[in-house]
Amino acid sequence: MNCPLTAILADDHAIVREGLKLLISAMDNVSVVAEAADGEALLGQLRSTRADLLILDLGMPGVAGMQFITTIRTLAPRLQIVVLTANIEPRTVRAALSA
Repeated sequence: MNCPLTAILADDHAIVREGLKLLISAMDNVSVVAEAADGEALLGQLRSTRADLLILDLGMPGVAGMQFITTIRTLAPRLQIVVLTANIEPRTVRAALSA
């Protein structure tokens, strides 16, 4: 039996969060345990909710790019992060991967 993964969704657009929840609900081994619409709310969720995975919109309010990922890593060092962004600049992608 697989241990279920827990996820936090962080995006300022409710429709995106709802769409992600719909996709995740189709997976047997992943459940959404928290949501956040801005950086401050996300930091609060990270302090109070244990999760395996974070799906993060780098463009939401209160998120200062790669430095924000460093802050997240300090709060939750084992958390796996999937970054959502419309930015396709190679240096931005590299920075996100190395953060």
